[in-house]
Amino acid sequence: MILFSATAAWAQTCCSGGVPLAANIGFPAADKGTLQTSLSHDLNVLRTLKSGTEVLDDDSRLRRTHTLLFSAGYTFTPRFSFDISASYVWQRREISRPSLPVDLQQTHGWGDLMLLAKYQLTRTTNDRWNVIFGAGTKLANAATSIRSDDGIVYNLDLQPGSGAVDAVLWGLSTYSFGFRPSMTLNTQVIARLTGAFDEYLGTQSYEIGNNYRLHLGVSEQLFVGKTLLNTSLTLMGRWADHDRAENQILENTGGEWIFLSPEIRWPISPSLMLSFQLEIPIYANIRGEQLSTTYRTTTGVYFVHTPQKETAFDFLGN
Repeated sequence: MILFSATAAWAQTCCSGGVPLAANIGFPAADKGTLQTSLSHDLNVLRTLKSGTEVLDDDSRLRRTHTLLFSAGYTFTPRFSFDISASYVWQRREISRPSLPVDLQQTHGWGDLMLLAKYQLTRTTNDRWNVIFGAGTKLANAATSIRSDDGIVYNLDLQPGSGAVDAVLWGLSTYSFGFRPSMTLNTQVIARLTGAFDEYLGTQSYEIGNNYRLHLGVSEQLFVGKTLLNTSLTLMGRWADHDRAENQILENTGGEWIFLSPEIRWPISPSLMLSFQLEIPIYANIRGEQLSTTYRTTTGVYFVHTPQKETAFDFLGN
């Protein structure tokens, strides 16, 4: 069963959506010498204004984030591998005002880099149960001082970068059922422990809240006519702490979310796969008043090169 997922999406901004910094990072177990790459487009649409668990009757705000993500991972030894992820981000925010033009703000630029070193606890990639742990960092290489046409520096939620170096902890566990080897249970845990951006707007200190994610999913192979598809259904939980400015809590930041995420993957060759994933929020408890994700889609292509070409997807559970 192909377990690669194009999204482990992170919000880097103070609202409940934004740049998916950890998306496409954290490839599954692979044989020594395997190169895995992916290219995907992530669209995050936020037009649901919430306060706590209440949806507010206000459709005047709209936000879209398009992210083009590239990730690559290489397995150096039977246990050790390394992943890197880069992104290019387009952000657009609209506020409708009665009898006035729409207030439109938009930015684009390269996002921060993600690096992840991983260690596989299980002895072989063909075990029914595989466990991998990883640790890495999000760098602070992207722009944080893009200005509007009026020369005003945009707030951090519209900047491609966060301005801070973060620590990333990651874990993936997969289990193939003996009675049906094509069915796989997978669990993924991600923690992003954020650093402080000490030059926000030139003089201020700003720290995005720590983010934690838990994914529980089931994958299965299905035939549609003569076409074999790999499908999965994942329940995603995300917890975000309050942001802080000058070490003071910002009230309209942070919260808890639960998403339901179906995904379809089509292996069009032994080494190439297309995927589509949808994220639908089924619960959100917002701190203060914030825009929250209405829906999210990720469309991607995945390529793998292994030492033994004829068994390219064996390490993914087939």
